[in-house]
Amino acid sequence: MPVFMFEGLSVHYDVSGEGPAVLFLHGLAAERGQAQQTLASEQNIQLITLDMPGHGDTHANAGGPSSDLIGFETYSRIARSLLSHLNIERAILGGISMGSGIALHMALAQPKCALGLFLVRPAWLAEPARPHLNVIAQLGQLLAETTPEKAVEALAADADFQELFSGIPTAAESVLNAARHRQITRNPHILAALVDDQPFGRLEDLAGINCPSLVLGNNADPLHPSRIARVIAGSLQMGRYAHLPPRYLEAEAHGSALLTHFHSFLSTHSTALTVSS
Repeated sequence: MPVFMFEGLSVHYDVSGEGPAVLFLHGLAAERGQAQQTLASEQNIQLITLDMPGHGDTHANAGGPSSDLIGFETYSRIARSLLSHLNIERAILGGISMGSGIALHMALAQPKCALGLFLVRPAWLAEPARPHLNVIAQLGQLLAETTPEKAVEALAADADFQELFSGIPTAAESVLNAARHRQITRNPHILAALVDDQPFGRLEDLAGINCPSLVLGNNADPLHPSRIARVIAGSLQMGRYAHLPPRYLEAEAHGSALLTHFHSFLSTHSTALTVSS
C-alpha cells in the first residue's frame, strides 16, 4: 500500500490504470475505496485516489490534537502534494461531495493543475454546509459524548432525523454508517469541522476556473441538494450540469448514468483533457 509524507503524516493512496490522470477524491466520512468504486469500470484513465487525514488509513494528525490536518485548505494542499509526488503537473480533478469541494479549492489555488473538473453531488458552496449537513455535525457531537452504538441508536430515534430521511432509508443508513468508520469514531470532531468549513471564499471566484467542468446532481438526496450542483455548474466558466437518477433510490441506475456522463465528458473534451506530464 503506497504512502507519501505530508508534514510528518503518512498519507495512503493508490494509482491504477493508464491514460489521462484523474485525481478523484472521496466524501466526508468515506475513504479512497468509495472513489475507486465509483469509477471502477473506467479502463482508459490513470485513477489516483487517497485517504484524507481522519479517513481510511490516514490518521487525523501528526502528533497530537494541535496538529490536526483537517479542512478544505489542508486537504487541497495534500492532494496537490500527491500529484507533485507522482510527478504529475496537471490532472482532471474531481470527487464526491467533500471531494468536489477539495477539487474546487485545488483549481482555485493552482489553476494550472486542473485539466478539467468532474464533480459529483457537491454539498458545499462559499459557506458552511448547513442546514443540510446539520445531521452530520449532530452525529459527530453524539460520537464525542457516547459509544458509536449509542450514538447510532440516539440519532436513528431522533424525530427530525426520521422526518429528514422519510422514504429514503439508504440515505439514513449512509449517515449512520459514518459512526462505523474507525477514524471518525476516534476523531468525531472532524464531522462538524468539515461541515462548518467552506471550499472557497466567494461564489464569484469560480468564474476564474477556465477548464471543462461537469457537475452532477440528483434528487431525493437531502445531504446533497441538486441546487448546489446547479449553482456551481452555472458559476464555472465552462461548467455544465447533468442530472442523475437518485443515488439513494436507484443506486445501479445512478452509477451507470454517472459513468455514461464521465465517458462523454472525456470524449467531448479529449484534446483539452489529455497532456503529457
